[in-house]
Amino acid sequence: MAQFPNIALALLALALSVSMTGCQTTYLDNYQIIVDPSLASYVANMVEAEEAWENAVPVTFATVTGDCINPTRSQICVKLSLNDSDDPGIGGDSHLGGETFVYDGTDGVIYIYPWALEQSPSYLTSLVMHELGHAQGLVHHPGCNVMNPSITQCAVTPSADDISQWHSIPRTEY
Repeated sequence: MAQFPNIALALLALALSVSMTGCQTTYLDNYQIIVDPSLASYVANMVEAEEAWENAVPVTFATVTGDCINPTRSQICVKLSLNDSDDPGIGGDSHLGGETFVYDGTDGVIYIYPWALEQSPSYLTSLVMHELGHAQGLVHHPGCNVMNPSITQCAVTPSADDISQWHSIPRTEY
């Protein structure tokens, strides 16, 4: 009888760990990128960023241009932000020129700020590569990495740290 509470606690702990694991966000390894028509002239930069990820980790992207109101599973919309308050020229927080919102690990929206489009093509490619990292579940980490909190452009492809972080995130095929 004295062991019964210990067994009950062990079963409760097991049930909690299983239920908490079930709630963990799982990311995909296959995405459709829907680029807003207002950004159509920048698709080459986006494809270059996608190819850098595809060459580094087992992920695939398919890019189309079109309207994207509400992304569905495996879709990432890329839109021009209407918010210029993040323009570094007017003292705002630059967010590197864009920001990403991921909804459940399987879809999201990347917003590109207008001022970022005025930067060099390599900057825009680095920015999109960084934001795609967020869309795939990666977080900021310092150093010469795509996921550096600021665009340093020293990492023109995902670094070993970026790749290690990518592999540490639970994924599911879609």
